[in-house]
Amino acid sequence: MNIIEERSLNDDSYRWDWPKDISPLLKKIFSSRDIGSPDDINYFLSNILPVSQFNELNDAVSLLVKNKDTKIVIVGDFDVDGATSTTLMLSCLRDYGFKNVDYFIPDRFKLGYGLTKELVKKLITDNSPGLIVTVDNGITSIEGCKFAKENDIDVLITDHHLPGEKLPDAMIVNPNLKNCSFKGKNLAGVGVVFYLMAALGKYLKSHRSVLKYLDLVALGTVADLVTLDLTNRILIKNGLKQMRSFSSSYGIKALAKISNIKLVDIDESELSYKVAPKINAAGRLEDMSIGVKCLLSSSDSEAMNYARELEKINLRRRELDRKMSIEAKNMLNSISVIEKNNLPNIISLYSKDWHEGVVGIVASKIKEQYHRPVFIFASAANNYIKGSGRSIPGFHLRDSLAELDSCVPGLIDKFGGHAMAAGLTLNLSSLETFNKEIQLIASRKLDDEILARKILTDGQLNEIDFSIKSVKDIIDSGPWGQNFPEPLFEGYFKLVSQDVVGNSHLKMSLMTLSSNLKLDAIAFNTIASDHKLNSTIRVTYKLKINNYFDLPRLQLVINHIE
Repeated sequence: MNIIEERSLNDDSYRWDWPKDISPLLKKIFSSRDIGSPDDINYFLSNILPVSQFNELNDAVSLLVKNKDTKIVIVGDFDVDGATSTTLMLSCLRDYGFKNVDYFIPDRFKLGYGLTKELVKKLITDNSPGLIVTVDNGITSIEGCKFAKENDIDVLITDHHLPGEKLPDAMIVNPNLKNCSFKGKNLAGVGVVFYLMAALGKYLKSHRSVLKYLDLVALGTVADLVTLDLTNRILIKNGLKQMRSFSSSYGIKALAKISNIKLVDIDESELSYKVAPKINAAGRLEDMSIGVKCLLSSSDSEAMNYARELEKINLRRRELDRKMSIEAKNMLNSISVIEKNNLPNIISLYSKDWHEGVVGIVASKIKEQYHRPVFIFASAANNYIKGSGRSIPGFHLRDSLAELDSCVPGLIDKFGGHAMAAGLTLNLSSLETFNKEIQLIASRKLDDEILARKILTDGQLNEIDFSIKSVKDIIDSGPWGQNFPEPLFEGYFKLVSQDVVGNSHLKMSLMTLSSNLKLDAIAFNTIASDHKLNSTIRVTYKLKINNYFDLPRLQLVINHIE
């Protein structure tokens, strides 16, 4: 069931001292977002949370300075946040005069996630480090940190994932620690590294600035789907500004070029849907060090070679994704028939033929289609399976897994994540019990209201707002993203025409009911409509610019029709 509701406005917004040049449309949009005043849409770098308020950075800076002349190895995660975090820290440390710094991204299929004991053994054999620094991981690496300490290796963990009840024996920088007073709880892993490198640069009185790498911070933050609070929006906004001025890294330029993105117009949506998947594909199917090498490239030709390699890997990933999604939906069709069209509150699917590097993408797609929390599992080594979960508002994935782990100790081998996304490993023989127990937890936490898909909109547009200017105002007022959603509008229109284009998209011509204004519209991945021509339909949509023609044209991108 879908419920369309208009967002409520902040009761105090009419008293706010708005900028004189802001349009009535933008006032309404911002009045329904999580801001306290118009100051929260001033995206100057000076408005980010001060580095000085992140007290835990001081000891971390001291540890780095102490190890300046020893071997340092940075251990990153195998996603875009991990790749940008690794690139940012490595680049900054070298800028600051650290001569003996290297990095390592574990192969997810051989060494698994995080700073494991096996990974520390490998690092000792290959690198003999005096200090290991994790970026975007490590908060659950208890055994790895213990083994490092036993071998007289310092460990500095920089992470943003939620900690468990027990912490690793290491120096930790994580804004989500219970005793951390820093308010930047929504930083991505690359955001945590940004703050640490800013503090280190200030301590060393370096003339080199971490600000030159804001393009990396923007890319990692957008890709990791963290909540876009004010600080994150400022970091993304200024990173995009750097890209648009052609001051970004060779790697990002190459990835934009191969994605047919004009850097002068690049936005957060293109980073999320076109650039990030190419880097992520390396970590999903092969070796994320390819992504890091692309971002570290020192010439256009070097970066383009790596970008082409990433594009090839991503094409393979897309084909795997397509096949697995079809198979998952076929499984769900069988379940739906068996359960008389009633799907379970939580969808949990497994196939021995699925690829563990793609389970997260498939989980996201199934969650979007069926509006249920989803776990997708694939086979791993030694009769284990690895799963990726995606959730809906109202069901906290990581907390639910922690509850299950407490109720049935040992059932889950390991897990971690956030409210909306989580990963876990368990023995294949435990899957049936896991499914039973997680459904019990879901039955207590999920009700019809949560399982109903709420589509929150910014209301109906006045005719004057159907314009290219409105689109440009919305783009310029971004970035938009998690918990700061891009404007979505609703309205009733007459359906003038409809045709399937590109084999999978529904192109329509709509007309407003009040003034007969004709509008182009498209619904992606929609090939059929039950509505007759000249009938009245209700749609929710985003305003976009279609640049396919010589002159830009306004287009409604529809995400729901009824």
